[in-house]
Amino acid sequence: MSLDLPLVRLASLLAVLPSAVPAQGQPQPVSLGAITGVVRASEKGPALSGARVILVGTTLAVTTGSRGEFTFNGLVPGKYVIQASAIGYGTLSSEIEVKPKETLEVEFEVEPEGIRLPELTVAESPNLPPEFVRRSESGGGRYINRTAIEHRNAASIGDLLRTVPGLRVNCTVFPCRIQLVRQRNCPMAYWIDGMPADAGMVMIQPPRDLDGVEIYSGLAETPPELFQPNTCGALVVWTRTPPKGSKKPKKPKPIPVVKPDTVAVWLTPHF
Repeated sequence: MSLDLPLVRLASLLAVLPSAVPAQGQPQPVSLGAITGVVRASEKGPALSGARVILVGTTLAVTTGSRGEFTFNGLVPGKYVIQASAIGYGTLSSEIEVKPKETLEVEFEVEPEGIRLPELTVAESPNLPPEFVRRSESGGGRYINRTAIEHRNAASIGDLLRTVPGLRVNCTVFPCRIQLVRQRNCPMAYWIDGMPADAGMVMIQPPRDLDGVEIYSGLAETPPELFQPNTCGALVVWTRTPPKGSKKPKKPKPIPVVKPDTVAVWLTPHF
């Protein structure tokens, strides 16, 4: 097993314990050892409190105190792998040997490491107005948001509306024409971004430039604020608008026309 050994200093101190001679016939007690040490930042940096120190492969684990100190007592002599880790710092491991009646001193100097944050994906959200949200929640008509528009991948608004019940789409002409199935001779009212608009102006809008579409295929479905005289339904499109606070792209400045300099030449007659 590969172990990290740098910046780990070990020292052994002979514990001064009173010698005892076991009575004859009694088992000789096992002499135990101990580990004490400190965890600090590299290059003799500050002591790290709250660092975790464990003996790998055992259930023994401690947390360093306010001065970075830690202690393991009552250890059976033998070889151990000691490991120290702290938030924002690397993890160090070292193989050590605990001997009977000895206290082993260990000093860890851990290197700081950068914390890698997960990558964030910023998705552009539809800039739908409150009117669209309010009417879609009421459920009076049919509503297509940007996700559905992108999923259908339609080339035109006519293609986008082909599967909407109550509408008949005719794209043999340009732009496509929309008819109500129940009231063929009654046209729809057309709106762009909350303003009345001509049917042709609405139908030429590219679907990729839309945030949402509202379809009302009958007079009973049409909200009062979208009603126009001599109409029996409404088609409302909402175009994409830049988010609040974003700057519009600047128009390129015209290149100035440099006129050639006028040079006055005086001719002196010679006689």
